Amino acid sequence: MAYDQYQSTYYLSYSNGDGSERNAEIADNKNRDGFDMNQFKDLKLVWVIILMLVIALLVPFAYHLDLNPYGWNSFEAVVWRYVEPISSVLLFDNTLTLLPYYVFGFVFVIQMIRYYQGKTSSTRTIIVGIYAQFHPLLLSLPALLRMPFAIAPGGEVMYPVLIPIPALLLVGILLVYLKPPTPVDI
Repeated sequence: MAYDQYQSTYYLSYSNGDGSERNAEIADNKNRDGFDMNQFKDLKLVWVIILMLVIALLVPFAYHLDLNPYGWNSFEAVVWRYVEPISSVLLFDNTLTLLPYYVFGFVFVIQMIRYYQGKTSSTRTIIVGIYAQFHPLLLSLPALLRMPFAIAPGGEVMYPVLIPIPALLLVGILLVYLKPPTPVDI
């Protein structure tokens, strides 16, 4: 097997068994400087993972609208919460309580990773992102529609109303259309 550094191709000669020889080309992913192009794939995937996780954890995913007379409206992120009337940031206040509302944001992050690995299409990735963003609103529908099981005997709304903030979806769409995976990436 010989390596031609200008063509970035391996030439393989082998015998057919009847005395004749065949040549085959096997391309590798090295450029003329000998740099492995697979490192670009890994680097792009790492940056997508970091960016999407930072947005999923730190950027608010919803605005919590409290329909009760003495309730507090707030911006909800996974690791923090900004409560408007008292102007304070509470760390890890509702992280476990609101898990059913934000868990699909992490499903979207996993779908973005699968997209950059070439395991799914851009259409499916964006559909997962749209569902992930509107899932909190779907869970809030009983309270918004004032269904009987969502109202306590004293008249207070028992379920939170979360209006989605689509930051994760917008960044995901921008990544899908502005930085799609290249054939080297897949």
